[in-house]
Amino acid sequence: METDNQIENRVLADLMLDAQPSPDDIKHFFVKCAKHNVSDILLQGGSKIWIERYGRQICATPKFRLLQNRMDLIVSELWGDHVRGSLRQGQIHNTTFQLKGQENDLYGLDKGETARFRANFTQATVNGNAGIISATLRVLNSKIPSLELLNLEPDLQENLLPASGLGLIGGQTGSGKSTLQAAKLQYCGENFVDKKIMTLESPVEYLLGGVKWIAPEPAQSEVGIDVPSFAEGLALSALRRAPKIIGIGELLEIKAMEAAITAGESGHFCTGTLHISSVGESFPRVLFMFPAEYREAIAYSLLKVIKYVVVQRLIKSLDGKRIALREFVIFDQEYKNKLLDHPYHEWGKTIDKDLAKTGKTIPQKAYREFVNNKISKQEMIEVAGTVKDYQRLEDGTYGN
Repeated sequence: METDNQIENRVLADLMLDAQPSPDDIKHFFVKCAKHNVSDILLQGGSKIWIERYGRQICATPKFRLLQNRMDLIVSELWGDHVRGSLRQGQIHNTTFQLKGQENDLYGLDKGETARFRANFTQATVNGNAGIISATLRVLNSKIPSLELLNLEPDLQENLLPASGLGLIGGQTGSGKSTLQAAKLQYCGENFVDKKIMTLESPVEYLLGGVKWIAPEPAQSEVGIDVPSFAEGLALSALRRAPKIIGIGELLEIKAMEAAITAGESGHFCTGTLHISSVGESFPRVLFMFPAEYREAIAYSLLKVIKYVVVQRLIKSLDGKRIALREFVIFDQEYKNKLLDHPYHEWGKTIDKDLAKTGKTIPQKAYREFVNNKISKQEMIEVAGTVKDYQRLEDGTYGN
């Protein structure tokens, strides 16, 4: 029986390319990446091919660099000549890409099996060479993990699906926000027949539904293809289609946030993602979308509808994988009343201080993993933010 190290070495060997790849070779490579938990793929003419797996960069072409003319051929064959044309005009090209299995086990996929990717193409100077195509592919996972596998804290899991209001999932790029969002919605559809679900995404990442789904079939709309924007998709479509739950890929703009708050006030449960590093950041992050004269009114509207904010971070563990750490606040009426005792512009700082007092911030949870020899000191300092904050965690004064 293979050991864990032997399995890992076999997987890494399978992800290596030994010679200049043809377009078909690259398709096979993409499928292997999708099957072996690779999150991102970097292709650049004149450079090595790099992949990211469990937050670690791995060179997939240690013996050679991808030739520029081969990169041009791959882009032309897989995505079309128009990509190069748009890049030469200084434009950025974003698209989704799918490989689908046929009868002949094409590209290593069984019949009906798919591998999906989000692709970004940008022209850049690489290794001193101008006009190089830099392509980054994000693997879009087709398998949604169960909430049980995500090991959510019991208090958080019990409050994930309120009848109405707004739930926010925060974190930086690659923190698993979309995975947590999808797992929550999939759980809902598999357990509550009356929960009609609609989503607005850019792009559609996880495909909801399946044989265990008992609610009305979910309608997932992609911004830029199915609807013009998150804001219009919410205000002009979703709110008029009587869903119980509305999932939003990202809440990045004023009109989308206004519509999300309105949805929460009108009896829907709206859940969306934000780029934030702590729960307390959620309030200023939302409020600074708006002109100063509107912020106080928006703050009280947000506090009225908010049900929870959870922030997640994936940290590199010593076993070569990653650990998901979360901090969260359930905004019950008692806690909302406590915040109302403070000016609205102090709510974020108050929330972060409350979490630190109880040892429930992500850096404090990471420090406990460090003490238990689960993560390195270097990773611990990175999570803390600075060496001084690491030292404060060490001497117990963090957050004071």
